[in-house]
Amino acid sequence: MVIARSTSVEFKSGMLLSKEMLDQLEYQTHITEIQYHLYPDGIIYGLEIVEKQGRPFFSPGLVKFKGKYYYSPAYIDLWCLLNKIDEDREKNSSNVAFVLVPCDSENIHKGVISECLDLILVNQCDMTNDMICLAEVQYYYKKREWRCPSQKADEALSDQLNTTGFSYSFLNVRYSLPNETVFSPYVYGIMRDCLEQINDPSLEDVSLLFILSQNRLISFEVFKQWFRCKGIEVDFGERKQIIEKFLEGIQMRRSSIATPSNEPSLPKSEDPKLHDEFGI
Repeated sequence: MVIARSTSVEFKSGMLLSKEMLDQLEYQTHITEIQYHLYPDGIIYGLEIVEKQGRPFFSPGLVKFKGKYYYSPAYIDLWCLLNKIDEDREKNSSNVAFVLVPCDSENIHKGVISECLDLILVNQCDMTNDMICLAEVQYYYKKREWRCPSQKADEALSDQLNTTGFSYSFLNVRYSLPNETVFSPYVYGIMRDCLEQINDPSLEDVSLLFILSQNRLISFEVFKQWFRCKGIEVDFGERKQIIEKFLEGIQMRRSSIATPSNEPSLPKSEDPKLHDEFGI
C-alpha cells in the first residue's frame, strides 16, 4: 500500500500542457503558500554572501515579497555588480545598499508570465519598504574587499552597526520566520563566535551558543530570554540596539570574570593528619 509519494511536473520540449499538469502546479503553489503563509515579507532562505575562489557571491535563495514568492536560482557575483557601478559613478565614496526591487514582468511562454525582482545598488538614504536589502557597504571606486578574516568577533559585530571603512553590514537584512523578521545568518554567525571566545561562559551563554551552533536562523524570543538572564532591557524594535546590548552582555561576562571575588575563602588545615584523611 502506498503511504507517501512525491509528485512533480516534468517539462520537455514539444510537450503539451495537460489539465493534470496544471492541477499539479497549482497544488505545489498551494503547498508553498501553506508552508510560508505565516512568514512576513523577507528572505526565507539563501541570498547570503559566500566566497568562491576568493570572490564574494550572493547564493541562490527564496524571497517573499508582497505575499508572492521569488526564487533566485543562480549565484550572483558581487564584483560584476560593482564593476558596472564603477562605470557610472564618479571616483568617490558613498554609503550604498544591494537591494531587490520590482521590475517589468517577463513573458516566458504564451500564457506564462513571470513577475520579477531586479538586484540594484542604491544609496542607503534612498532605501524604502518596497526594497529587500541584501547588504550595505561603503562604496569606494574600484575597491574590492568584503571582510577582514583576522578581525576579532566582537569588533566584527560592532562593525555591523555602520558601514565605515568598506565593512559590509547586514544589520538591515531581514530574514523571515513565522510572524517576525530576524537577523542575517552572517550576524548570527558572528554572535556565535563572540560566545565561543568567552573563557568561562555562564549557563545562559552556553545555552545560546548551542542554539546558534544548531540553527542558522533563530527567533528573537530566544534572545529575549538571554537578555532577561543578564538583566538587560532591550527594545527589539530597534535592530541596532539588539546588537549593542548583546555586546554589552558579552562585556559584562568578561568583566565579572576579570574582577576577583570578595568572598572569603576557607583556610586549609595545617594538620597533616587531616590532609591524609580527606585527601586534600
